[in-house]
Order: sequence, then structure tokens, then C-alpha cells
Amino acid sequence: VLRQDAVAVLSHLCRNHEANARLFRGARGLSAVKQALAGLWAADHTLPSAYGVAVLECLWNAVVGSRRNLARFLAAHGLDALFDLLEVCNPYLYPVILSCMADIAENPKTHEFFHEWKSSTSGQTLGHMILGLWRAEEKARGMLTEEGSLANPARPMAGTLPKRAEWIPSLDIAYTFQSNEKKSVMKRMAEVVNGDAIVVKVYAVLSKLGFENFPYLDHTDHSTLCTIENFVKFRQGEVWQDISAEFAEEAVKPTAADRQRLASGIQKSEALARNVVYKQGVLHTTLHEEHEAANAEFYSNTMQLAKDEAEAKVYKRSMATLTMKERLEAKLKREQMLKTSFKEELTKERFKACGLDMDAMLKEEAELTLRRSQGLPLEALED
Repeated sequence: VLRQDAVAVLSHLCRNHEANARLFRGARGLSAVKQALAGLWAADHTLPSAYGVAVLECLWNAVVGSRRNLARFLAAHGLDALFDLLEVCNPYLYPVILSCMADIAENPKTHEFFHEWKSSTSGQTLGHMILGLWRAEEKARGMLTEEGSLANPARPMAGTLPKRAEWIPSLDIAYTFQSNEKKSVMKRMAEVVNGDAIVVKVYAVLSKLGFENFPYLDHTDHSTLCTIENFVKFRQGEVWQDISAEFAEEAVKPTAADRQRLASGIQKSEALARNVVYKQGVLHTTLHEEHEAANAEFYSNTMQLAKDEAEAKVYKRSMATLTMKERLEAKLKREQMLKTSFKEELTKERFKACGLDMDAMLKEEAELTLRRSQGLPLEALED
């Protein structure tokens, strides 16, 4: 608690105060923040940490809020520590971390740090990790069909589930083992952290980085980016629908101009959603075709490899490289050859016993056959 209070005081002292931020930098505060982030990464993430929130708030006010402090923090690989923490932290810390990242991404010079980071444990990029947070919310709301397209074009962000599934774990069980003071702190954290807070922060980070600046993502990721890119417009369409529903519920009749504006806003949102569904369908079709082509290439390479191995075995004639079946076939051929050879020798012996030369007779028969094929007379040979 003492460390938490000290960090909170430092955070408030440096908020919008460049002189205090400079003193914070001179007192090795940047390295202390980086070490604190590393400590949070190694800590238990079962429960949200109030100390972790204090550290992230200090990062936000004392580091991100100062241009020079942020430059020094980036040079010291402090942003890597923040990204590492996002990968493993309790979900209740997502909004604070994403808010820091969104403010850091305001500076285009920092974008390279975002795109170059890769997890030391899973190897995923930052883009994949952030999209994973969005997909968790998509699943909780039932926003996608089995094919991966928007399931509810009329209200894309509402999804199809009658009640949103809880993907952020409940803290009710853990409350049993906490003091009343800690229970109240965690309860306040749970009240302000929800799916809406996370999707808004995800949109903020990716919009600052630029939706077109993720060439290393695959088609599935780009399908998700299509939804995120149009998040604000989808929200606007839902607001128009809510206003129209409130008018109908309260029996308020808007003016003709207002009705036209409401209808136009709703129609544009639905048309945009249908366009996104079409793009997602194209992306998933392309992904399927690429998978099919990759499988066909793998099968072709496998068959060619098997063919090359078989030809190599036949060429070398090495018993060591033959299979059991091939060895058996070779053995049978050899035995048959030996049997045939013995019969030929026996036939020669019988001809010799009769005073005949078998080889001379075979040679003469061959010459007769040759003369017949050439149309020559046979008398000369008989003489």
C-alpha cells in the first residue's frame, strides 16, 4: 500500500507539469517505472492489482505526458516492457495499458516500436495480440457467423447473443479471501472496466497506427480489421436507431427533416455493414483458396519426393536401401535366373552326347533367319 501511495503521488505531481517530469527523469524515475512494469509482468495475474493501476497511471502522467521522458523511455526499451505486460496481465488492466499505448502512438516516430515488437513467449506480433482482445469481445457478443462475417449487419456491435457472455472473469470468488478495503477497490475497478471500454481503446490504438500499416497480418486478421476500422460509424448507426426507437416509444413525431436524417443515418450504417460483410467474404474465400493451393503443393512435393526416392533405390541397386518387399522380389528373380541357367547347361550336355554342337546349330539358325528377312537365297549357306 505504501508503494502504491508513493507511485500515485509521483503520478499526480508530474501530471501536466514539465518541471516535475524533468525532476522525475533526473531521479532515475524512468528506470524505476520500467522495473515496476517488469515486476508486474512477473507477478500473479489472478486478481487485478491496484498497485499495477498506480504504476500505469504514473507511466501515463510522468512518462507519456513528457516528450523527453517518452523519448528516453523508448530508448531504454521501456515500451517492450509495457507490451510484455499487456500479453499476460489481468484483463482489468487492459483499458489503462491500451490508453497509454494510444497516447504513445500519437507520435508517428513511435510506430516502428509497435510494429517491430514480438512476444518472447508466443512469438506473436503486437497487431495479433491487440486483435485477440477484440476477438474475445466479438465472441462474447456473438458478432460473427461461422464463416467469420458480421452476423448482425443492422447492429454489428450488438451481436446476436441475447446476453453478452462474460469473458472478463468475475471477482466474486476471489473477494472471499480479501479484506473489505481490497474488496471495495476491486469492485470499483470492475464497475469501470467492461467490453465497451476495451473495444474503444483497441480502436484508438489501431487507428493511430493506421489500419493500412499491417501488411504482415493474414486474411483473417484483415477481416477483423475491417470491423474495427468502421467501429465509429457502426456506433453512429446504432445511435440513430436508438433515437428513432425512443421517439417511437415516447410517441414523439419528428419533423420531416429529422425523419429523413434518421433514415439516412440508419441506411448508411446498414449499407456499410453489408459492404464489410462482402469484404470479409472475399478475404475468407482468398484464405481458403490459399490453403487449398498450399495443400496441393504439399501433396505434389510429397509425391515427387517419394518418386525420387524410388528411382534412387532402383538406380543404386543397394540391398541396404530396399524395402522388405523389394528384397523378396529380387531374391525370387535371382532364384528363377539360376534355375533357367541350370536347364540350359543340361540341354547342352544332351546335345553333346548325341554328337551335335548346340551353339553351332543356334548360330546357323540365326543366319538362316537373317537371310530370310533380307530375301537372300539359302542354297549358298547349305553348300
